[in-house]
Amino acid sequence: MTKFERIALLLMKYTLVYILSLLSFSVMAMPNADEAQIKAALRRAGHQILLEAGDSSSKVLPITRVDDHYELRFEDEFTFDPGILASIIDTELERSKLANEYVLEVYDCLQEEVVYSYEVLFTEKDDIIACSGRLQEKGCYVIYLELKQLPPLPMQSEAVQESNTNWWWLLLVFALFLFVLFFVRVRPREESKPGVTIGGFRFQAERHSLSFDGENLELTGKESELLLALYESRNQTLKREDLLNRVWGDEGDYVGRTLDVFISKLRKKLELDPDIKIQNIRGVGYKLIC
Repeated sequence: MTKFERIALLLMKYTLVYILSLLSFSVMAMPNADEAQIKAALRRAGHQILLEAGDSSSKVLPITRVDDHYELRFEDEFTFDPGILASIIDTELERSKLANEYVLEVYDCLQEEVVYSYEVLFTEKDDIIACSGRLQEKGCYVIYLELKQLPPLPMQSEAVQESNTNWWWLLLVFALFLFVLFFVRVRPREESKPGVTIGGFRFQAERHSLSFDGENLELTGKESELLLALYESRNQTLKREDLLNRVWGDEGDYVGRTLDVFISKLRKKLELDPDIKIQNIRGVGYKLIC
């Protein structure tokens, strides 16, 4: 596989991963009107509860929806009167005009138990609301609100859906371009250059492949370039300087013995065919005899 081919495959891979990520994120919720209003109502209720507890500085944490209920959490510990808490929740939910039946529970984070709960059916509450006036001691509390009629799972707006659709098409076109680039341009080029025969070997420089009697010998990029240079001037002596310049150029990452080391590696791979030799022309360079 050529370097260009590997890059094309890598680009195709990451493009497809990105497309799948967008498809995944597109189905994630974006708050619709009901969802946003309920969360806003609970946030307002949370601030009122803290103010009633004499706390005007700590924060109400982001409202979250978990399965069939909403969770109202607070930054710090606080105290509350169940009657006042219920009144605040009722008032805010009535203002939202979105929920008239629900179950509310106050959960103690440290004791891991429900310390207060009540249910609203239309306009009737159960008698647990009579706990009004019994001040709960300061602690870590989470309020769980379960609505009898939950809003539908949030959907994306038409504008967002249209925008995402445009991006999908753009990315799909880009992936198609890479596909065509790979299979129409790269593949035919390789087919037009199927390789050359060196004795009993089949040598494909672009693929860095050297095969003999069905056995494939992988070549490094430098080994492939060096063998190609020797092959193109086969049975002729190539000077060391010419080989170094062609294979390493101005990279400057070679030393005096680098060429000899790579020649030795090639000889070992070519020894499967005794009729092929890389001859050392002392003081001059090398010659491929085949």
